[in-house]
Amino acid sequence: MATVKFMGRQARLGMRVFAGTNAVPLTSVLDAFGIEGSWRRGTNVYAVYSPLQTVILEKNRLQINSLLPVKPKVIQTAERTMIEISGARLMPGTGLRLEGRTKIQQVADGTVRITLEQRSPSLSIPDSIEPNTTYSMDLSGIDAEPSVSTQPANPPKLNPSTAKPNPTPKPVAGKAADPIIVPSTQKNNGAGGTVQGDDVDENEVPAGMVTPPTNNTVIPSGPGQILLTRMNIADSGATTKVTFFAPGGYPNTPRIRRPDPSRIEIVFPNSTSRELPAPASDNVTSVSFRQEGIDAIVALDLERPLGAELSVAGSTLVLNLIRPAVGNGRLAGKIVVVDPGHGGHDTGAVGNGTREKDLTLLIGTRTAESLAAEGATVIMTRKSDVFISLSERANIANRNRADLFISIHINQTSATSTARGTITFYHGKNPIAQLLAECLQSEIKKTSELPSIGVWSDTRIYDSGFAVLRNTNMPGVLIECGFISNRNDVRRMIQSDFHQAISASIVRGLKVYLGDK
Repeated sequence: MATVKFMGRQARLGMRVFAGTNAVPLTSVLDAFGIEGSWRRGTNVYAVYSPLQTVILEKNRLQINSLLPVKPKVIQTAERTMIEISGARLMPGTGLRLEGRTKIQQVADGTVRITLEQRSPSLSIPDSIEPNTTYSMDLSGIDAEPSVSTQPANPPKLNPSTAKPNPTPKPVAGKAADPIIVPSTQKNNGAGGTVQGDDVDENEVPAGMVTPPTNNTVIPSGPGQILLTRMNIADSGATTKVTFFAPGGYPNTPRIRRPDPSRIEIVFPNSTSRELPAPASDNVTSVSFRQEGIDAIVALDLERPLGAELSVAGSTLVLNLIRPAVGNGRLAGKIVVVDPGHGGHDTGAVGNGTREKDLTLLIGTRTAESLAAEGATVIMTRKSDVFISLSERANIANRNRADLFISIHINQTSATSTARGTITFYHGKNPIAQLLAECLQSEIKKTSELPSIGVWSDTRIYDSGFAVLRNTNMPGVLIECGFISNRNDVRRMIQSDFHQAISASIVRGLKVYLGDK
C-alpha cells in the first residue's frame, strides 16, 4: 500500500510494479480524490480536469465551486456573452441554478461554457477561480426570464436540503492552472503529490504509468482506452442477459441511459469497440456501436420496454433486461390506483396563489377519467378535499391488489429559486418501477410544455424513499407535475388543457410500459 498526499489531503492506495518500478496507478489517485481525467485522443497526453460542484447565477452574482482551481475566459459577441471555464467538467451531480436567459454546456472535453443570450454592458471576471469563490458581475442589460438548464437545477420539495445527487468530494486549495497534463512517458505521481509505499503487487501493471502503445497494442481510438472484445446475448424466460468482455476490466464504471423506453444505451467511459457479432434474441432486435469522443456507446433496440440492471465483475459486464409482469399486456382490465397528493388540512405546497392539494385533485380526477375511458378499473385514494394518511394510501392499493400505482404531486423549492419542470420518481433501485417511470416521463415531456428534469430514485430525497412507493406492493411512481414556486410553471399548471395533457401522457406511458399497442 502507499500513502498518497495531494494538496493537503491523503489516501491509502494499492501499488503496482511497472518496468521494475513501484508505482501507484494514476487513475487510482484521481478516483481517490474525485478528479476527472482522460487521454487526449491521438496523443500520448493524459489530461486532468476539475469537476464543477455548483454553478449558481442569481441576483447579478456568479458563484462557481470546483474541486480544483479553474480558469475563466470571457467571449463577447454583438448578441451574447459567453464565459468559458477551462480545466473543468460538468458532472451529473453538478448543482445548477441559473437565472436570466442562460444556458450551460460542456463544449469540449475540458471546457464548460455559460452563455448569456444578451451582451452584458460590463463584465468583471478574475484571471483564475479558486475553489469556493464567489464574485459579482453586472447583468443589468440581461433579461431575467427563468432559464432551463440541461440538468436538474434543484432537488424537489420533499426535502430539498437533503437530496442526494452524485456526491462530490470537498474542494482542495491550489494554484490556478490549465488542465494538469501527464505525458504517458513521464513517471509522475501527481501534481503536488508524494507517494510513500510499502506493500507491492508485482504481477500487475499500473494504469497510470503507461508508455505509448507499441505496434502490437490494439487500441484504435487512443492510448489507455479499454477495448471491448466480445459480447453475448442469452434469453431465459422473462430475463435477457447481455454480457460484454473487456480484458482490461472497467476502471471507469459504465452507465445506462435510455433515450427512449425501447432503446437502451450503455456508455463505456474511455473505451472503444469494433462491431461485435450479436446473437439473435427475442427481446433485443438490434445492436449498434459508435464512438462519442473517447467513450464507446453500445445501443440496444428492444422488442418492447424492459427493466434494466447493470453489474460489473472484473472483465465482465452484465446487463440484465427484465420483462415486466403485465398479464395480457392490455390497459383495459388493469386495476390502477390514482393518488392525488395531500388533501383536507394538509394543503401541500402553496405558492403563486395556488395550493398543491387543489391541483393534484384536478389532475388526478382527469387522469382517472382518461384511464376509465380505456377500460381500466380506476381507484382514487381521494375524490374530494379530504385528508388520507400516507399509510392508508398504500393500504388502499394493496387491499385492492392494484396492478399499478400513480401518485400525483406538485413540487416546490425556495422562493428565490428558478427551478421548474417535471420529475417522475420510482422507489429505490427497483428496475421495473424505474422502467414505469421512464415510460411515463417520456410521454409527459412531449406534452406538458414544461422542462423535463427526468427520472429520479426516491432515495435521492430520503434514504428509505417515499412512504407511498415503499409500502405499495405493485409498480408505482410519484409524478411531480411542476413547481408551484415558479410562476411560469403555475401559469401552465392551472390550465385545463395541462390537466388533459398530463392525463393523456399517463395513459400513453402506461400503454408503452404494458406493450399495449
